[in-house]
Amino acid sequence: MLIRYSDARRRCAHSAYRLPALRWSGESGSLRLAAGHQIEWLSRVSTNSDLAKVWAKEGMDVEAYQEQMTANRMFCQLSLRHRLGLVSDRQLSFYARVLMENEACKRYWAQFGRLREEEAEGDKTGAKFTKAMSLAAHAA
Repeated sequence: MLIRYSDARRRCAHSAYRLPALRWSGESGSLRLAAGHQIEWLSRVSTNSDLAKVWAKEGMDVEAYQEQMTANRMFCQLSLRHRLGLVSDRQLSFYARVLMENEACKRYWAQFGRLREEEAEGDKTGAKFTKAMSLAAHAA
């Protein structure tokens, strides 16, 4: 079954996977909510092969795409926790090393690490995160 983007968006709005209504306020609340939606989508696309078929690059193996999205989800979750101050710089280095022990994470970072670094330009917290990931990737 093929799912179009518009259908997928409609399903997300009425999905059992929808995030519970939470009372978050301020900038960190908005960040948590936006990141929660991103992480939810990454979870869905990494486990639903029909949805992954829609989003995978043309000619890309769906399982490989799902593996990349699983790794991306792990990086996004850690990045959010770091940005919110729930992970210290010392812990970030530790978690980066742990992630890079995973082959899927190493492959993801090898392919998208440069893009993530460019994306973090001008963002001190993002740059700190990508530097920790890159150092761990090179050490692995």
